[in-house]
Amino acid sequence: QRERQQICQKRCQMQDSGQQQCQRRCMQQLEQGELDINTSRDPEQKLEQCQQSCQSRQQGQQQQLQQCRQQCAQQLSQRERQQICQRRCQKQDSGQQQCQRRCMQQLEQGELDINTSRDPEQKLEQCQQSCQSRQQGQQQQQQCRQQCAQQLSQRERQQICEQRCQRQERGDQQQKQQCQRSCQQQLEQGQQGEGQNYRREREDQQSRGQSQMNNPYYFPSEMFQQKFRSQEGGMYVLERFTKNENKLLRGIRNYRLAIFEAKPNTFVLPHHCDAESIFVVINGRCTCTMLMQDNKESFNMEMGDVLRVPAGATVYLVNNNNDQTLRIAKLKQPVNTPGRFEEFFPASSQDLDSYFNVFSDDILESAFNTSSDQLQRVFGQQQQRRQGMVMRASPQQLQALSQHASSPRSKGRQSGKGPFNLRNQKPIQANEFGKLFEARPEKFDQLQDMDVSVTCVEVNNEAMMLPHYNSKAIFVVLVVEGSGRVEMACPHMASQSQMGEEEEEEQQQGEQMKVTADVSEGDVFVVPAGHPIAIVAQNNNNDRQNQQLKMLGFGINAQNNKRNFIA
Repeated sequence: QRERQQICQKRCQMQDSGQQQCQRRCMQQLEQGELDINTSRDPEQKLEQCQQSCQSRQQGQQQQLQQCRQQCAQQLSQRERQQICQRRCQKQDSGQQQCQRRCMQQLEQGELDINTSRDPEQKLEQCQQSCQSRQQGQQQQQQCRQQCAQQLSQRERQQICEQRCQRQERGDQQQKQQCQRSCQQQLEQGQQGEGQNYRREREDQQSRGQSQMNNPYYFPSEMFQQKFRSQEGGMYVLERFTKNENKLLRGIRNYRLAIFEAKPNTFVLPHHCDAESIFVVINGRCTCTMLMQDNKESFNMEMGDVLRVPAGATVYLVNNNNDQTLRIAKLKQPVNTPGRFEEFFPASSQDLDSYFNVFSDDILESAFNTSSDQLQRVFGQQQQRRQGMVMRASPQQLQALSQHASSPRSKGRQSGKGPFNLRNQKPIQANEFGKLFEARPEKFDQLQDMDVSVTCVEVNNEAMMLPHYNSKAIFVVLVVEGSGRVEMACPHMASQSQMGEEEEEEQQQGEQMKVTADVSEGDVFVVPAGHPIAIVAQNNNNDRQNQQLKMLGFGINAQNNKRNFIA
């Protein structure tokens, strides 16, 4: 009893008034096991830990939760409460005194949630969650959300909007800037749904993450990893299809999917790759030059063009467009190490190493018939000038690099090495609900070596690509634009959930498991051969009610594949 009294006397001695009442409440909380001891000298940490204990004890009881928070604040001295509010308002760009008065009032009423997180998005989310639970009226909730945003500094608000609009990074720069301006305006006005929208985004991301864990055929856009990056562009590679011991996609373990980007008026350094590749332009225009031995060919390419690039061919690209970012989807089949490919650059830059740098000076001198000093000056100047795989170039340089380029376009059989346009082909399916274009290896010689088909699917909003399956091709599908839902039947996941690896080949399979994924721009999903699948276009963006769901598909093992519609 004496020890309990000492604890409560010490906790209440800094109370300006009502010490006896504080001690009685303290003794009662000790006896009921409701008192959390916090020896921290930081008043904000003390208050935060006390409020966390309130949150855990008073779940679903809003009135008791608020009273508990009031008691937490009352256990602090006036000086400590002032310190908390001064600290919370010191980052306020203006109106600090008004902010402190409002903070003190919220503390006394048990309405201030303490969150010492350094992440401004989390701080705003937790503050807006408290608005949702405390304020019943619509106008009161909006005012509360405004106060949450005002407690953040201008820099923190900018960080929040940059995070929320980061998905626009690989899209149009103007859309990204518009997104950030709209976000800032909504924050300042405390518009309905701003906190809810972020929570919904977080929940969607968690749901997508859970779907990713349970769905081995779905790869969200976040699973693209940066391979090369500069201010002017870069390349992103999807993680391996068999990562995390995913045995269901062993048939495509030697294939990789990559996205390449180059901003307007840029040049991509010459390089070759130890992988067979198929390039498909999904946005913008470019000039692509390929060198094989003594043969050099340049092609003007536009959206929808498909080009076969053999392993070892030296390639460089020019984006001489003034306003469009070049985006190319690449399917790669490595020739050295299964599932792994590398680019080789003859020229150095700050983040790329020239393969010439590994050779001894005497070998380079003999090969180029040039002194080592001259070679060092040349390579050194290259490294100082160039800053990454993608460089900005002058109009004169871009024009010189684009000279003598051809623009082959044909709707018939393609037997040459140049590109063909997928959308120039007659669609194999077309009606008021969408279109399906396909280039098959039986018709296009460029696709025969890799035994790959290329498809373009356009589904109008609220329309569906009917359930179907492919007889032998495995399709890797990239969502180029829009959003939708995928549903697929899979017996393999059902059998995996019921048996171990040793029994896999002998187990009789009869049960089908439903595999679903909500997909959006940049996501990838895989459709194994024989698996029935349906795709529905569903737009969640109210600003784009009529946006199509556009998808690019690479069919692996495509020779003589049959697409069978079952409805």
